[in-house]
Amino acid sequence: MKKNRNTHKDLQKIFNKILPETKKSFDMKKTQSEYRNWDSFAHMQLASEIERVFGTELTVKEILSVDSAVRFLALIEKKL
Repeated sequence: MKKNRNTHKDLQKIFNKILPETKKSFDMKKTQSEYRNWDSFAHMQLASEIERVFGTELTVKEILSVDSAVRFLALIEKKL
């Protein structure tokens, strides 16, 4: 797995890329249902980009269990 020194910042960049609305206001605790454009396709894009950037693999169960950036962060930190 690729180590990242600033996991939080890298995760925010991923969210900004996939969900441009987060560029104005990014809240780690905001849930999927609170984002207008965070649908199932965006969710898979987030997971795929996280795998690429952090050099890790997420299971289907892990991907489906995440509903916020803070949960993605916890999952990433667990795997690094």
